[in-house]
Amino acid sequence: MRLVNEDPHQPVELLGAATETMRATRHPDGRITMETWSQPVRVQQTTGAWAWIDTTLVEQGGVLRPKVAKTTSHFSPGGSDKPLVTFSPDDKQSVSLRWPTALPRPTVHGNKATYADAGGSGADLVLTALPTGYRQEIVLRSKPSRPVEITLQVESKGLKLRERKGGLDLVTSAGHRISRAYNAATWAKPEGDRKPAAAPRGPGRVKTALSRSKDRQSLVIAPDAALLNARSTTYPLTIASTFTTSTNIDVDIADDGLSADPTRPLLTAGTVFGLPNRTYLQFDTRGLIGNQVLDAKLSLLNTDAPSCGDPVGDGIQVRRVTSRWSQDTLTWANKPTSTDEGARTVTRAFAPLCDPGRLEWPLTDIAQSWAGGTGNFGLELRAANEANPDDNWRALASSEHGGPDTTPKLTATFESFGEPTIVHPAGPDGVEVFTAPQLWRRGMPMAEAQAHALDVADERVAAHSTALGPPMLDMVTGEVVTPAVTPEGQAVATPALTGTAYLSNGGADWSQADEFEGSQESGADGTGASGVTQPFTLSPRVPIVSNSSSRLTTIAGEILGLDAEIPGVDKIIESTVWAERNQVMVQASAVTPALRLALAQRYGTTTVAIWLRPGVERPIRMIAEPDPDISTWKCALDGNGKERDCRLKDGIIGGSTIGEFDAFINGGSRYMSHGGRCSTGFAWGSQSDNYYITAGHCLPTNMPANQTPGLTDNSGTLGDRAGTTYTDGKGSIILPNPRGGLHGDLARIKLTTRVHTASIFSGDRYSHKKRAVVGKWSRSPRKGDQYCNGGYKTGEQCGWVVEDPNAMAEYENPGNQPDDNVYPLVQGSRTGKCTLSGDSGGPVYTVIQPGSPGAGKVMAKGIISGGSRAESTFWPFSCNNYFTDIREVVRTWGGDIKKRSIN
Repeated sequence: MRLVNEDPHQPVELLGAATETMRATRHPDGRITMETWSQPVRVQQTTGAWAWIDTTLVEQGGVLRPKVAKTTSHFSPGGSDKPLVTFSPDDKQSVSLRWPTALPRPTVHGNKATYADAGGSGADLVLTALPTGYRQEIVLRSKPSRPVEITLQVESKGLKLRERKGGLDLVTSAGHRISRAYNAATWAKPEGDRKPAAAPRGPGRVKTALSRSKDRQSLVIAPDAALLNARSTTYPLTIASTFTTSTNIDVDIADDGLSADPTRPLLTAGTVFGLPNRTYLQFDTRGLIGNQVLDAKLSLLNTDAPSCGDPVGDGIQVRRVTSRWSQDTLTWANKPTSTDEGARTVTRAFAPLCDPGRLEWPLTDIAQSWAGGTGNFGLELRAANEANPDDNWRALASSEHGGPDTTPKLTATFESFGEPTIVHPAGPDGVEVFTAPQLWRRGMPMAEAQAHALDVADERVAAHSTALGPPMLDMVTGEVVTPAVTPEGQAVATPALTGTAYLSNGGADWSQADEFEGSQESGADGTGASGVTQPFTLSPRVPIVSNSSSRLTTIAGEILGLDAEIPGVDKIIESTVWAERNQVMVQASAVTPALRLALAQRYGTTTVAIWLRPGVERPIRMIAEPDPDISTWKCALDGNGKERDCRLKDGIIGGSTIGEFDAFINGGSRYMSHGGRCSTGFAWGSQSDNYYITAGHCLPTNMPANQTPGLTDNSGTLGDRAGTTYTDGKGSIILPNPRGGLHGDLARIKLTTRVHTASIFSGDRYSHKKRAVVGKWSRSPRKGDQYCNGGYKTGEQCGWVVEDPNAMAEYENPGNQPDDNVYPLVQGSRTGKCTLSGDSGGPVYTVIQPGSPGAGKVMAKGIISGGSRAESTFWPFSCNNYFTDIREVVRTWGGDIKKRSIN
């Protein structure tokens, strides 16, 4: 039985992966095409259907509003009864601005409302509805006769404006930022026909300030008088400001001494009157990780150029950016580096005489580089030959230009990972056996609403495990499937799945990291990052199935322990509940007819299926044998030639060759454990708790009483074991009530000689750089999730992808010791450098994406447990990795991860 809907003969959108900025389509041959926009282009309605954003203004309920938008902005229909604009991120919060005088009836064209002479004679007010907010423009048609200063009264519900350098933040009553605006900027009329329609620019030459009278705020906008009166200023002059909730990143800069203005509706790339301009963009490319890219392209709307046709000048080149940058602080002087590897040039151009048109740059080589783990620092568009002073520029629509039709877009098509091939079908002679490509279970990351809804379904199944089957997500329809064994179970499973999805769990792009050095360490407790949330209500599909969740889970666990009862079971290395087929799937290095028949006789012909993987070896725990003298290892050196704090020597204090060593213990550092060396994971609890989480097999229940976690420099005790879920020779153990159940591979250290801190090491094993931890994942791991890990032996590794979020693994022990059965574990894979012995206990994490609170900081996802057995550095095939979900720590000991506060 297969519980998913799919037509192998037609391309289908994978609605289970759908987001406001990304659409994935699976083709009949298994290829997947991912379209990613730089801002939301569609919204999910209460019915679950998707509607494309349409910012065309319509009058409704006495206000002007866009037909469909992510964030609603209401505009005044004229007069003084209504605010000029009401900006509503959601139904419960809003902020309104009131114009100081009565407004004329606006002229509406598309998404623009123009209030003629609203700012006085010759000063028009233009409001433009955007997908995630609005743009306000004061257009001075001629030089004003007196200074211009406009004061808007602020009215808010649950929100307030807060000044920051370079603009304003819209924050909640608790101080959490949900939107950002930049200080108003000026755009002058172009001189002649050969200059881009949005240039020149003048950010920073307009006063934008908040004033307060009692409990009311006012927003003051006043252009610099010197600018208004300068001979070089041409009219019309536009004073523009933008308010959005979007996290898009697209901006342009010029070699003119000015800072970038991220709110401009047009981006300029190329040479204008000898002045070089560059455009920088960044897309969310999490869906690319681990894929083989067959084709990719970048598409932007070209609205203006020196002329129409092909070629126009030397053309515009796209390049891969190779260093970090911020659109908030970008200037020509601090612009990022880029490479010509994979660079492509387009010479075509569109100008007003030939109507706007999209330019497309081939991007396959660059996209494949990102997919292979190269950091995504973004894209750069520049003149192909900046040494040539001749006009060669393109004006390109930015995210703030309008709706989906004009938004920058990245499209990529991936190779299929293949499908299983049945070798022996299920029948009287035994259970089904199939072979499959190593990565066949890979897929697109789930949409967060569906992934969180699966957690709700899991809780429902846990409470009725004998009546319900294991839940799953139908990636084609986007439906959560909660099977039932009986009609009575259907009644339990049918109610809607409701909750709130957290959208800021982050991904595996290490290039977004916000790193710091040892001098910034702290043992203080923080509040973490608030993140972005989205409520969901999903109606599940409830088919009738044969096997309950309880039965399948029991069978999956039992099979690994049947070595003495069924010949050939010793070749089985992993088992899991295969929710998509309401079966148990086991992996085996060899399969005999006797094994097939015995499993069928014991559990039924169609209950178990065997994935035959010839030559695959049993995974091992990632604990290392005692290392050589650590004096042979050198951390990174400071300016005085002294060693800095690093994974290999964390917690060392003093010494003539020691630089910044201190008493703080960071995640991913080396410590002495039972029988070898392991890594620390995450600080847990408050400053007074002083706990660290690591792997249970590093500190099992049956370790000698005289052994305690030791300091990395062998100089004494790090702390005491304060709980473990693991016993050598057995694996995961059932804990005493009230917790009960199996909880993977975890242990807790109570630090006694050092201090825990909410940070982990980044970079390689010798790096002194660290990253702040600001929270833990809000949901369980799901297939397609991407992550990083960082043990002391291999350092930071990103690009891992979850393949099995509910694995039961059998770890091989040395000598004649019984093998360890460990559950629950999460299994992931990556191509390249593998996790090595010594990484056990290290952190599994993600990096918060740009635009979200805490961007570049860490969200904890789990604790490293095991992996591929061979001690090789690089593999021509995928490495396996096993970790324990961080939420199992809560289920085991309660409490919460230690967090830092963010600015």
